[in-house]
Formats: sequence, C-alpha cells, structure tokens
Amino acid sequence: MIRWFMIVCAALMLLTGCSDSSLERPGGRTQEIVQEESSAAPASSSDRLEVPDYMGTESAVSESSAPDVPAVSSSSQADASSAQPSSQTEESSGAGTPPASSGTADTENLYAVRAEQEAIEIDIHILESNYRIGQMDEASFQQEKERLIQEKRNYDTLEDSLERSQVYTFTLPETTDGKIQRLREIESELDALEQEMDQTEDEYFRGLCTREEFIQTRTAQEQREDVLDEEEERLEDYLDDWD
Repeated sequence: MIRWFMIVCAALMLLTGCSDSSLERPGGRTQEIVQEESSAAPASSSDRLEVPDYMGTESAVSESSAPDVPAVSSSSQADASSAQPSSQTEESSGAGTPPASSGTADTENLYAVRAEQEAIEIDIHILESNYRIGQMDEASFQQEKERLIQEKRNYDTLEDSLERSQVYTFTLPETTDGKIQRLREIESELDALEQEMDQTEDEYFRGLCTREEFIQTRTAQEQREDVLDEEEERLEDYLDDWD
C-alpha cells in the first residue's frame, strides 16, 4: 500500500516537473529572441551610419581634381583697366571744340584780319557740326559759340577801321583795248581764285591744315582778291564813262 502511494507521488512529481519545464521553455526562448533582436538593432543602426556619403565624396573629389586657378592680383586688375581704350574719356574732355585763334594775327594788316574772320566762321561751322553729332553738351556749345561770335565782332570793327586807311597802288592799261583785255583777265583770275579759296576753306574744315596754315594762305588770297576787285571796279568805271 505504501509502495503504491510512493509510486503515485513520484508520478505526480514527474508530471509537475514536466509542466514547469514546458512553461519555462517558451519564456526562455522568448527572452533569447528579444536579446537577439536587441543585439541586432544596434548592428543595423551602425550599418546605417557606416553607409558611405557618395555625395560628399563626389564633391570632395571634384574639388580636389579641379585645376588651380591663379588669383588675379589687384595690380593686374589695375593694369587691365588702364589698358582699356579711353575714347569716351577723350570725348568728354573737350573733344569737338575748334581751336581758338592764336592771337598772333597782324592787326595792322587788313587781309590778316579778314583771314581771321574767315577762320572764325569756319570754326563756328565745325562747332555746330560737332554739337549735332553729340561730341559736346549744349552748355559748352553755347559758351564756345558766343566766344567766337564776340571775337568776330571785334575783328569786324577792326576791319572797318583798316579799310578807311587802305591805299591801292596799281597801273591801268593806257589804251581802251588794253583796259578791256585786262578786265577779262581779272574776271578769269577772280574765278580761279574763288575756287582756290573754297578749297582752302574745305581743307581747314576737314582738318587737313592747321589754323596757322589757313591764316597764312588766306591772308595772301584775301589780299589778291581785294586788289583784283579794286582794279576791276576802276576799269569798269572807266569803260562805263567811255561808252
């Protein structure tokens, strides 16, 4: 009887131990899985951190492989700026203004005074032409034009004074036929002289001769024209009276 009781107790203890063992295994397995997952998580995190930064690497490679560009010094920049054309600077510093009279005209010479008057008239035309194409502003244009006009007025007054004291010396032909022939010659000379004077004006206007050269040439032309005009007038007066 006692033996059967001990066998039953042993069987109960055996069943109880199996039950405890089956209960512990799932828990223990679960704990192991949790531990494995927790240990695997940092590994995946570290894997993400170790992913190479291709963009950064690419940028670094590009920067390192780019050729070195030498920096431009300030002195080089200054040299480059000074090498630029200065045409605008020239246009704004008085370009387009005709040269002023030299002031060396022989004020006792009627023909030199007339040459100065002609030069001033051309200077005014040059001034107006340069103003029209924008080489000078309106204020500078008006100021320079007024100066030239006033200068010409002064020469006009001087011309009137010199004309009153002008003396002509020439000899007329003695015969009537000679006077007629001389009158024809004067007309031809005046025509040729007029063309010559026009050419001289054009050369000065276009800048092909200096103002001094123009004054010198024009003085001789004015003198020749004046003498021919006076001689022509006297011949015409004589022939009118003869008719």
